[in-house]
Amino acid sequence: MEALTVDRGARRRGEDQVDLIAGGFVVVAALYLLRAYSYPLFHAISELFSVVVAVTIFMIAWNTRRIASNSYFLFLGIGLLFVGLVDGLHALAYRGMNIFDGNDVDLPTQLWLAARYLQTATLVGAPLVIGRVLRGQVVFVAFGVATAALLWSIFGGHFPVAFVEGQGLTTFKVGSEYLISALLVTAFWLTYFRRDYFEPRVLRLVMLSIALTVAGEVAFTLYANPFGLANFIGHFLKIAAFYFIYKSLVEITLVQPYGVLFRGLKQSEEALRDSEQRYRKIADSLQESLLSIPSELPGVEFGHLYRSATLATRVGGDFYDIFELESGRIGVLMGDVSGKGLRAAAITSVVKNSVRAYAYNGAGPAETMRLTNTALFRTIDQQSFVTAFYGVLDTKTGTLTYCSAGHPPALINRAQGTRSLDVRSPVLGAFPDLRFEEGVDTVGEDEILVLYTDGVTEARRGAEFFGEEGLVRALNALNGAPASETPDVLFRRVLSFSQGQLRDDVAILAVKPTEWTTEVMTGSSAELDMGDHAGGSEVDDEPNAKSNPQSEANAVVVTS
Repeated sequence: MEALTVDRGARRRGEDQVDLIAGGFVVVAALYLLRAYSYPLFHAISELFSVVVAVTIFMIAWNTRRIASNSYFLFLGIGLLFVGLVDGLHALAYRGMNIFDGNDVDLPTQLWLAARYLQTATLVGAPLVIGRVLRGQVVFVAFGVATAALLWSIFGGHFPVAFVEGQGLTTFKVGSEYLISALLVTAFWLTYFRRDYFEPRVLRLVMLSIALTVAGEVAFTLYANPFGLANFIGHFLKIAAFYFIYKSLVEITLVQPYGVLFRGLKQSEEALRDSEQRYRKIADSLQESLLSIPSELPGVEFGHLYRSATLATRVGGDFYDIFELESGRIGVLMGDVSGKGLRAAAITSVVKNSVRAYAYNGAGPAETMRLTNTALFRTIDQQSFVTAFYGVLDTKTGTLTYCSAGHPPALINRAQGTRSLDVRSPVLGAFPDLRFEEGVDTVGEDEILVLYTDGVTEARRGAEFFGEEGLVRALNALNGAPASETPDVLFRRVLSFSQGQLRDDVAILAVKPTEWTTEVMTGSSAELDMGDHAGGSEVDDEPNAKSNPQSEANAVVVTS
C-alpha cells in the first residue's frame, strides 16, 4: 500500500480554512446578536473595522514607499485612507448616534455613497498604475481634493438626495449602487489582467475582496429601512471584503514580505540584467568566490547548486554557505539579496562574513540575524534588503536551531514525507531594531534538510508556478537519493517544469547528518514524520527578551 505523504504546509493551510469557516460562523452569529441588541452599535463596530483596516494598509504602504517599488500597494493604501475617513463620518452620522444636528437618514446615506465612489476609484485605479513610477504626494493630494469636494457637496446641500424618509432609496442612490457595482466588476477584470504582478494567493484574496464588495453593493440597493436585514447583509459583506483585503495585503506582507511588499522591487531590479554584460569576466570570478564552500565537512553529507537565470547576469543575489563550528556543529546559510550584479555581491559578502563572525563568536541563529540586520541597515542603501535562513545543525543529535528572516521555508525530507520549518522573522536590512524568532527542529537519521531560494518555487510554465507544493512533490519522489545528488535532481525537475526557461536565479543546498544518534532524542518516529516538533523564541534589542516556549513534542526554546 502506497504511503500517504503529509505536507506540513498543506495541512496548515487546511487548518486555516477550517478556522476561517468556524470563525466566520462565530462572527455572523455575534454580529446578528449585536444587531438585535443595538443596531447603531452594530453599525458603528462594522464601520470601525473597515476604518482600522484602511488606516493600517495606508500606514504600511506609505512608510515603505521608499524601499518597496510597489505602486499598486501605495495607490491602494492612499485611496483606502480617504475611504476610511468618509466611512468614519458615515458611522458618526448614522441615526441613533446623535453626533450631527438633526436626525436625517439622508446624510449617512450620502456619506456612504461618497465612500463607495472613492473606494471604487481606488480599486479601478490601482491596477492601472502597476509598473509605473508613482508619486505618492501627488496621489495623496488628488484623493484629498476629491474627498474635500464630496464632503463640501454633501454638507453644503449640493449632493443629490439618496434617501427619503417614508419612501426609501431614491433613484439616484439605486442607480449609483449599480454604477459602482459595474465599475467594481471592471476593477475585478483589470486586476485579473495584471495577475502576473501578484503572488497567486494574494491575487485570489484581492479578487475575492472585490467580488464581496460587489455583492455588498447589490444588497444596499434592496433595503427600504436602514435597520433592515438587507442593510445588515450589506455591512457583513463589507466586513468580509475588508478582512480579505487585510489578509492579502497586510498579514501576508508581514509574514512573507518577500512575496508582497518587495515584489515590485525585485522585478524592476531583475530587468536590469542585460546592462551588466561588460562585467562578465570579473563577475564570473566574483560569483565563484562568493559561492565557494568546503568540499566536505565532518559529520554531514551535503550537496549544493547554483544556476543563473541568464548568462548576462553572472553575479546573482542568491548565495549559500556551510561551515564548521565547535562541538560537532555545522552552520548552514541560504540567502537572497534584492537585485543583481556587483551591488548584490557586496551585500552578499557582508551577510556571509557577518553571519560567520557572529557564529564563530558563539551567537545563536536569532541573535546572529539580529546583529547582521543591524550591520546591514547601517551599511547598505535603503532600497536593498536580504532574505536569509541560518541554522546550526548538531551532527550527532540532528538538532537544528534556526532563524528564517523572510526566506522561503526550509524543508526536511525523508521517505515517508516532507515537512516545512515555519518559524519566520522579518527580512534583513530593511528596518532597524527588529525581533527575530528562533525555531528548533530535528533532522532525523534518514532525513535531509533542503534550503532553496525563491527561484525554485517561482519557476513558471505559462501562468502556473512550480510552488512549494511542486517542490514537496519533487522531494517525495527522490526515492532515497543521497544529499549530494538532491540539488541536481531537484533542479532538473524545476527546469523540466519551466521548459528550460528560468525567470530567477536558483540556489539549492541539501544537508544530511551522518553521525546521528538517538541517545538524547525523545518522541516517536511517527511524531518525526509529521513534523510536530518545532519550537520558537524571539530575540530583539532588549537585554531581557523573554522566551516563548511551545508545547509541541521535542520543542526546545533558546533565547539569546
